[in-house]
Amino acid sequence: MVIGLVSLLAVGVAQNGGIIETLYTASKGGRLEMFDFDLSPFVRHTFFNTVAFGFFNYSYFYSFNQINLQRICSVKSLKYAKRAISYNIFGITFMYFLIFSSGVVAYSTYVGCDPMALGIIRKKEQIIPYFVMDKINYIGLPGIFVGTIIGASMR
Repeated sequence: MVIGLVSLLAVGVAQNGGIIETLYTASKGGRLEMFDFDLSPFVRHTFFNTVAFGFFNYSYFYSFNQINLQRICSVKSLKYAKRAISYNIFGITFMYFLIFSSGVVAYSTYVGCDPMALGIIRKKEQIIPYFVMDKINYIGLPGIFVGTIIGASMR
């Protein structure tokens, strides 16, 4: 999964003109607003509702989820269980960083022409596969991306 996302980011950032240009385009479009402290319940993503969602979602994930309970119960001691969960938290954080960064790269690539408005894709979720086939169609990279999707579905 990491290889597929890093290759997507590397090729996408290079085609967009570099990291600074990609971040500038995303910032200009309002895609990098992380600290919106609006208290209105009608705003979709604010700092507070994102933190609240993360708290409840990951409280379940790290306390009742069968996969994590197996991780905790299969090690020798509480020390190793804490270490396994800590590694998992760092790994998930890194993966989310790569996933969100690939969304920023896709936005920066298609900021001038929206494939959904043009009828090329039907759902917003199709933008990354379309990006891979449209911009990163080098020998082997679409296959690595398919492996990335399969690896993510087996998680």
